[in-house]
Amino acid sequence: MLPVPHRDLDLQLAALAHAQGRLRASWLSRVQGVFSGDGGWGKLPEGLRREVEGRLAQALERAFAVELPAPKGALWVSGAVGGAFGLTGALAEMPVSLMLFLSAIRAEAEAAGLDPGREGVRQAAVDILLRGQVVGVEEALDAGFLNARLGLAGPMVSGWAARLVPRLVPILGQRLAAGAVPVVGALGGALANGAWETQYRGLARVRFGLMRLAEEHGVEAVVTGWRRVESLPTL
Repeated sequence: MLPVPHRDLDLQLAALAHAQGRLRASWLSRVQGVFSGDGGWGKLPEGLRREVEGRLAQALERAFAVELPAPKGALWVSGAVGGAFGLTGALAEMPVSLMLFLSAIRAEAEAAGLDPGREGVRQAAVDILLRGQVVGVEEALDAGFLNARLGLAGPMVSGWAARLVPRLVPILGQRLAAGAVPVVGALGGALANGAWETQYRGLARVRFGLMRLAEEHGVEAVVTGWRRVESLPTL
């Protein structure tokens, strides 16, 4: 039997640990570990890359400035429309998908009971977008580590997005490759966007769930409890 003071916390942590285990085992996580490179991003003309990166930076900043809902299926439609027109369409659609991805991540923060506009939550949302992978509980709850990783010594002031966009290239490049072939790319773009939305929402659900529990019970209690539930046998 779990000690009574820890029972509720451990049950919630066990649910999050189970969700994280499924994310680790997902085919997208496995593919991320197999393929490397930028999906052809580096072969684009320098002027075009700079133009698209500028649009992506604007999209990131705008995503925090406005309330942009991400209706169910919106990312599938966006990916399909962009992919239907080949490379040109895929490049034009990227900023839209980026905003929708971030909107989906922020929706999970709100669902966890956190304010999506709060600075620490904003930074966590960007970190989820940049990584696209599972992180350890200590990293998820260490604000200092998060700031150092993002290179943000303080609040996310003007210009922060332009510094971070190049680090999205590995993810964006794979998305670009999926939608770069006309017509066929419509299916690839839709599937890629759908897969990434599922991945991002799952990662956000675990990260923000941990953050909420840390606010309620303290970081040390959550880290200790996480190690406790991780040591339990898998059913």
